[in-house]
Amino acid sequence: MLALLCLALVAGTMAQVPVTCPGPKQFEGRFRRYERDQGGRGMVKGFIGYDETQRRIRVIEEQREQKEDSAYEYLIIHEQNIEYRVDLHTRKCNITQPREPFRPIGVPPDSKFLYEGVIGAAGVAGETVTVAGFGAQFEGNEFEVTVTYPNCFPVTHAFKGKDGHLDMTTFYDLQNGISDPELFFPPKECSVPNH
Repeated sequence: MLALLCLALVAGTMAQVPVTCPGPKQFEGRFRRYERDQGGRGMVKGFIGYDETQRRIRVIEEQREQKEDSAYEYLIIHEQNIEYRVDLHTRKCNITQPREPFRPIGVPPDSKFLYEGVIGAAGVAGETVTVAGFGAQFEGNEFEVTVTYPNCFPVTHAFKGKDGHLDMTTFYDLQNGISDPELFFPPKECSVPNH
């Protein structure tokens, strides 16, 4: 009887451990990102529109580099292997291939549960959210994501490459879906005029 009771307690505890979840396939909101690589980019903040289904990302970012500010708009369409990059000060467009492969922002199915916690204003009803952290390793790179639980909106996303590249992003003010149907249209600065 004691063994059966212990087994029931273990099963009940295991049932409460958060499991991997993909999160929303489309969302938009704000972010702050710290990035360190050979270029030493530093802190960036801005807007993100994310579409996992069609592997598209729209980013409008602001960055302060020493005493100069920079602002860029990116549209990355991985299905077409194209990246539109507009300098928002000069309005110059550069069309290239994406700098990095597409990486889903949600929790990878092969990741492991790391921790669970609560963030927000303690003791204030409706001002807290439960979060769960998951991690994975692949090809010598490390990945960790924290999501709201159980609906799995991203809260933090960290990637550490075997080459020393570090990218840590915090998301906030996220909304499910995409409000602007033209969000993933190429920027007007990148259109080729008709001759």
